[in-house]
Amino acid sequence: MDYREIFRKYKDGTASDEERQLAEDEIRKFEAIEEFLISEAGEGFSVESESREDDELLSEETKRVKNTIEKRLRKIVVESVIAVMVIFAVIFFVISPLMDTMYYNPASKNLDPENGIQNINYDIGVLTELNNPEKSFLAATADKLGFAGYNISYILQESFSGNYQNINQKISMGRNLHSDLQSEIYTAGIESPLFPEIIYGADSDYAAKKLEVQLQELKKLNENNCVSLAVSLKTDITPQKLTALKERYPDISFNWAAIRTSEYTEDDYHFCIGTKLEIGGQPSKALNEKYPALSSLLWFVDSAGGSYSRPSEERVIGIHYKSMLQYLIDRKEMITVLDESPSKYEFYKAALEYAEKNCIKIYGILVSGEAKAIREFVEDENVSAIEIRKVTLSKFSS
Repeated sequence: MDYREIFRKYKDGTASDEERQLAEDEIRKFEAIEEFLISEAGEGFSVESESREDDELLSEETKRVKNTIEKRLRKIVVESVIAVMVIFAVIFFVISPLMDTMYYNPASKNLDPENGIQNINYDIGVLTELNNPEKSFLAATADKLGFAGYNISYILQESFSGNYQNINQKISMGRNLHSDLQSEIYTAGIESPLFPEIIYGADSDYAAKKLEVQLQELKKLNENNCVSLAVSLKTDITPQKLTALKERYPDISFNWAAIRTSEYTEDDYHFCIGTKLEIGGQPSKALNEKYPALSSLLWFVDSAGGSYSRPSEERVIGIHYKSMLQYLIDRKEMITVLDESPSKYEFYKAALEYAEKNCIKIYGILVSGEAKAIREFVEDENVSAIEIRKVTLSKFSS
């Protein structure tokens, strides 16, 4: 059957009834197929549209989840940073200062709050004067390192030459980590060679032999040479006799006096301590009220009417010496760190008790002057041994 001929006749109106019926049946079939295809295509477009909407919804949800996660991460990071900062703040502003109170704190200013001077200045000042005849303390600073750690810097001056020593020392949690001079400042008073009686005893002939040798050396010097000399005395003298001695020899400087702390038996501590014989000291009124004449200069101003007199000089030697000992006894924690000798605290207590019971007994003197005046002093006075410490060309040279 030729459908093309039938559709031509149908279109021209020449088709028979049977041919027209066939053509219309075929047209209806095509229309049905067309409607089906259009319908299916429409559903496809709808699915594609829905897919795009779903993708958009998923994209928005992903963004929300991502933003939520980022916010939480930022919160965790911020909270972690804050927690670390709080921990560090507690460590450095709570624990570290707390540790400073648990151990010796040289940077504290509680001894002299009025002037704001660090305690280390008074601690090293007293220790140096009491234990080291040939050094003078000038100044000190203590820098905090945290957690009871400190770096101490201080300056000492050699009394005879005037030369300076800059010393650095570290302290950590109550332990002395030593200085660049191995703490020689405070061990100088142990069995000091300046006054051999302490080492060799009163019955030894060592002092007499040494006196002869040193006298020969002294005679070789030019009379204008300036000499620093340690003198051991045959018999102890009082501060009254010392001031009389100073008046008798005005050309000699009496710098330091070794003061007896016991009878020097085998049971006694063999340390050499004493006091400067020059008026001076750190001007802290708070400390001088608690420890009279810790500054002999302030003592003269406040107690002696601001003027020098022989009786006041005799008194101030003993008062100053005993105040230094009492100061160290009250600073036991400091002694264990800076003075280092385990027996030194008990020694200071015994020395103060001895001075209170027996008054002040001087058995050695550190003097300086021109060789001519020094020879006269040695030949005429109560001398058992001498030790030439240093010599310069004249008193004008160092």
